[in-house]
Amino acid sequence: MAVPFFAEHLANIQSIRATLCSAPDYPVPEKLRIVNQTLTLGSVSVVPFESVGIRVEPTVVGLTHHDTCLWDFKLTTRQSLQTQGDLPAVWSARDLKDTKQIVCRACQQSLAEAPVFQSKDLPSEHWYELVECWICHETKPEEHRARMQPIGARQDMILVGTTYLLLHPDNTKHLQVDEARLRNVNWDQGLQTRWLPVHCQQCGADIGEGQYKRDENGTPALLASKLYKYAVSIPSQTSCPVFMDFLTHDLVSAAKAHATYRFLIQGRKDNKTYALMWLFNWDTNIIYNHGFQDGGSAVHHKRGKDRNAKRGRS
Repeated sequence: MAVPFFAEHLANIQSIRATLCSAPDYPVPEKLRIVNQTLTLGSVSVVPFESVGIRVEPTVVGLTHHDTCLWDFKLTTRQSLQTQGDLPAVWSARDLKDTKQIVCRACQQSLAEAPVFQSKDLPSEHWYELVECWICHETKPEEHRARMQPIGARQDMILVGTTYLLLHPDNTKHLQVDEARLRNVNWDQGLQTRWLPVHCQQCGADIGEGQYKRDENGTPALLASKLYKYAVSIPSQTSCPVFMDFLTHDLVSAAKAHATYRFLIQGRKDNKTYALMWLFNWDTNIIYNHGFQDGGSAVHHKRGKDRNAKRGRS
């Protein structure tokens, strides 16, 4: 059995807060050591830190005894082998190189086609808010505002956002706008263009959003489509990201850009609130083994096999 171990890696302050469990009479202060980047208890390997991309200083700090078998302590980390940057991109522009077709994941109906799509990554969703921070050499802010326009769809090109693919209407087909939402739009007020939900024409699955504008005859015309990555499939891709991948990206992105940590999860059609989410410690890594689950101890573990530590996000 594994030595029960659980820790939080706080990369921003280069610290690890850890807890382990030992036999009640085991001399933990004398036996707990860092040897070759591995936490050991006597002759037992508890956690090989390099296997989870962390390097630690060889000193255990603040060792505190709780109850009969629990011990808390801290470690100081060096620069991580794996950085705490943005979440890894799912279906980046490089991944979508030479794509020819995009289909509905629910029914495999073709939604977008081209002889060969070019693909480019879009900037952060929040780039437009920071324009005035980037362009600071002009006398008047309005001098550059007229030139800064939202990024539009381009024919035969996939513009790749974090959670969606932006496509030109000449490349899309079998998309159906949400008629109920369309009827409720007041085109005489507000913006000239509106993003409205679109569905797969064949199966009715929610696919993404369409950008619409009234033409000269008063008929809404499609300017661009955002196809949600989790709602479509690409025949040339072996992996299919799921909804939770993109929910996580959205939450972390909002937290970084706006210091927003509370979210309402609402239904798209009924606007009903289904959940209130508070985002805590989104940049904290968890390091653990199955020792607490197994109920193992250091004494029992001497006769067992080491288990690799696992790492994840809270």
